[in-house]
Amino acid sequence: MLVLALLRLSFPLVSQSQNSVTNVENPLIGRLVQQLKSKSIQARLDATYALSRIDPPVAVVAVPTLIQALEDKDGLVRAASAYTLSQVGTAQAKSAVLRILPQFINTLVNHSSDDSYLRVRAATIVAVGAMGAVAQNVTPILIQALKDDREEIRANSAVALGRIGQPVEMVVPALIQFMQGDDLAQATGAYALSQIKSLEAEAAVLEILPKLIYTRNSNDPKVTTATLVALKGIGPPACLALLEEMSQTDPTLRKKAVQTLEQIGETAISVLVQTLSSKDQKLRLSATLALGQIGASAEVAVPNLIELLDDPDQLICGLSAYALGGIGQAAKNAVPRLNELLFHSDQAIRTNAAYGLGGIGQAAKMAIPNLIRTLNDPNTEVRLSAVHALGQIKAEVGVSSLIPMLSDEDEWIRLGAAHALGQIGLPAQAAIPMLIQSLLDDHEGVRHNAVKSLVLIGSPSVPQLIDTLENKDRIMQLRVIDVLGRFGKVAIPELQQALYYNNAEVCRGIISALGSIGEDAVPILQEILSHQDSQMRWSAAHALKKIDSPIAKKVLSEYLNRGR
Repeated sequence: MLVLALLRLSFPLVSQSQNSVTNVENPLIGRLVQQLKSKSIQARLDATYALSRIDPPVAVVAVPTLIQALEDKDGLVRAASAYTLSQVGTAQAKSAVLRILPQFINTLVNHSSDDSYLRVRAATIVAVGAMGAVAQNVTPILIQALKDDREEIRANSAVALGRIGQPVEMVVPALIQFMQGDDLAQATGAYALSQIKSLEAEAAVLEILPKLIYTRNSNDPKVTTATLVALKGIGPPACLALLEEMSQTDPTLRKKAVQTLEQIGETAISVLVQTLSSKDQKLRLSATLALGQIGASAEVAVPNLIELLDDPDQLICGLSAYALGGIGQAAKNAVPRLNELLFHSDQAIRTNAAYGLGGIGQAAKMAIPNLIRTLNDPNTEVRLSAVHALGQIKAEVGVSSLIPMLSDEDEWIRLGAAHALGQIGLPAQAAIPMLIQSLLDDHEGVRHNAVKSLVLIGSPSVPQLIDTLENKDRIMQLRVIDVLGRFGKVAIPELQQALYYNNAEVCRGIISALGSIGEDAVPILQEILSHQDSQMRWSAAHALKKIDSPIAKKVLSEYLNRGR
């Protein structure tokens, strides 16, 4: 296992700014400083590494105590303190770390195979690497450690060599040789080389890059973590290689490429935005798609994507509309142009324009009239996209237009309409009768969405569902009972009242629904156990049996014992 460098400390090694904690209150720093004096080794370690993740100007107040910790009896605490002092980086901190370097060199030279010593050695390697070029006296020792039997020592040594980087003529060839090993060695070696300013190192990284793109799909979490760290370290070239992956036909590979770009973060988004102006159409399309799939964190790309809504390339225009929807509310400035594109001659652009408006959500309300008109578009995909958009925008005025679509010939339109009405919620209660009828739809997805929407619309659905229990269609009865059981305790008052004025068959359905509601319905079911009608009592007992709770079991047990 990679004890420190790639699991505990991987991201600080790549970019301190991405992982530092800013705006930390002084009391927290004070508590961590006090914790450094704890009798517990683990507590001291936790405090030291917590300080390493705090923004250096804030953590500087802890430097005197960290310097004292360099003399700690425990080797792990000494190494962790040196690492943290290197991260803080003040002159006082650097001077203190340099003074302990000879002791660290001795630790690395005089090593044993003892497990506890192994942890100290691994931590010391990380600490030495954090010192940077001033620790180049350790370079020969670290190069030798690249051949160590233990994986964590090899990996930590590679990362440390990348941080030290000197002398270049020794470090780079050693790391290139190291990368000839397994997938983990390739990743850690590539990361290390990416930190060294050298043409030879850069060339080696570019050569290994295709293999890293492949190994990021490894099933070994150590390899995937190390590969991600390496790709972050490599930066723009890795992002461009991942963009090439976006042209793969395999959707799993495309999805993985987008996920990796998102994990790389700001560097990747910056590269994607720049690529939007590339002359290579394939790259532009891939970058646009990736920005949309990354979502809200790609907000910086919104102005560029809005410009592309007027691009002469219709594929770029349509995909930009899609991407703006993926980014969401932050793309609200695109609404006027997307609203106009609902009537573009190209159906793909109309589809994506509606998708974009839906993704932006309620900030796109000005587009509701045109989206309602788009429900009559001759193209099914456009109509479906408009249906979804009206739901996402929560367009109350669109309810009357969506209700007829529950009986559309196209099952996907029916499915989308049922879902959209649920998103609108309580204001869509006029759709309740048609949604109840949709419980008998031939398409399972339509039935599922109708159930969800009836529940999302809320309590107004309950009385109409109860009335439907009088329907002689047994399938309808069973589906209505299922829906009523999903409302939870909010439906109990209506169901309880309905027990007094409905026929026996409807009442048995109500009791079954109460059983599905669960423990909240136990008091009512307990009352029904005393009903004069034996069928009602049997239904209540059966409903209690479905409820997996101590109180339900107790009530049922008492009732059954009473009858003996």
